[in-house]
Amino acid sequence: MKTLKTLFLAGLALFAMSSSVWSASTAPPAIETHLFPALYKTAKGLVQKVRVTVKHSGAPVTATLTLGDQSRKEKLNDGANQFFF
Repeated sequence: MKTLKTLFLAGLALFAMSSSVWSASTAPPAIETHLFPALYKTAKGLVQKVRVTVKHSGAPVTATLTLGDQSRKEKLNDGANQFFF
């Protein structure tokens, strides 16, 4: 029983260390949205524009942005990145 308890505590310690290393090395980006109050005519009908600002720190990465039924891959550079849906 003591061996099982020791293995459990060792596994718990390893899990805690691995999650703290992950969170220290990869900070989630800050995301802000702005909904424009106007409606715009398009071939699909009236739409409303949304500006999405993603603040990213570090080397450029490719991310998939999804808003409703729209999804697209974009490159995130260091700093504030703005996209319009």
